[in-house]
Amino acid sequence: MNELEKIAIEYLNQNKQKFLNDYTNTIKVTDEKIAIFTAGMSGVGKTELGIFFKENNPDILHIDTDNIREFFKPIGYDGQNSDVFQKVASRGFNELFNYALKQSYSIILDSNFSNITLAIQNIERLLKRGYNIHIYYLYNYPKVCFEYATRREIVTHRKVPKEVFVKSNINSYKTILEIKSIFKDSVNLHFIDKRNDSFYENIDDNFIQNKIGEYFEI
Repeated sequence: MNELEKIAIEYLNQNKQKFLNDYTNTIKVTDEKIAIFTAGMSGVGKTELGIFFKENNPDILHIDTDNIREFFKPIGYDGQNSDVFQKVASRGFNELFNYALKQSYSIILDSNFSNITLAIQNIERLLKRGYNIHIYYLYNYPKVCFEYATRREIVTHRKVPKEVFVKSNINSYKTILEIKSIFKDSVNLHFIDKRNDSFYENIDDNFIQNKIGEYFEI
C-alpha cells in the first residue's frame, strides 16, 4: 500500500459520516426492498443502466465504485490514478452497502460482479433481510466494449488495462453463472444482449452459456 492509499483510507475513516450522508441524504425507504446488481464487462453500459434505474426510482440508493472515487478528489483522486483509489473505493462501497441494509434501503449495486466470494456473501445477507434480488448481466462483443472503455478514458480519465479488462470479464461471467446455480429461483437473472439489443427476463445459467459461450478475448 503506497502513501496515497493510506491517506485515502484515513480520510474515509475520519469523514465516514459525511461520506454516508453525501450519498444517502435523499434516499427513502421503499414499500418493497429491492436489490439490483448490474454485471458485465467494462464499457458494456452498466453505469448507464444503473442511472436509468435510478432516474425511474429516485428513492433507490445507487452504489457505484467509480462515483465513490469522486469523494476523494480533495486528497488527490484525478481519474488517472483510479487504481490507487480502488481499495478505498471498495471499502466505501461496502460501507454504503452495510448502511443501506441497516436502513432497509432499496439499492442498485453497480460493479462488474467479478468477486465470487463477496457476491455470495452479499446475496446471502440480502436474502436474510428479505430483499427481492435482480441481476442484470450485460454483454457485447469484447472488442466493442474495450474500444468504448478506451475512448471513455478521454472523458473520465479512468484507465482500463487490457489484461484487467479481460480478467474481470471472465470473472464476472463465472460469478453470475455460479450465483444462479447456487441460489436458483431466489435470485432473478436477466440478460441484456447488446449485440442485437435483446432482453431476456428470468433466465437460468444455461441460457447465457448457450448464448455467448466463453468468448471474452479482444
